Amino acid sequence: MNREFWREFYALIDNATEESLFKHREYLVSLCEKLKNSDLKPEIKRAIRLIDEEMLARVESMASRRS
Repeated sequence: MNREFWREFYALIDNATEESLFKHREYLVSLCEKLKNSDLKPEIKRAIRLIDEEMLARVESMASRRS
């Protein structure tokens, strides 16, 4: 996965709805489980972690606006 991929991935994360993030995450988790020995597995795990971080940041942002 090259720089262009990650640039586009970050743009996707920034602009995606919560539902879209969840669907992308589920797809990546499924893909990661199917790949046994692949050089892509660490990159897929990184993408999952970035989605998790974005989802958490959004929840924290909503919580801070309420208080």
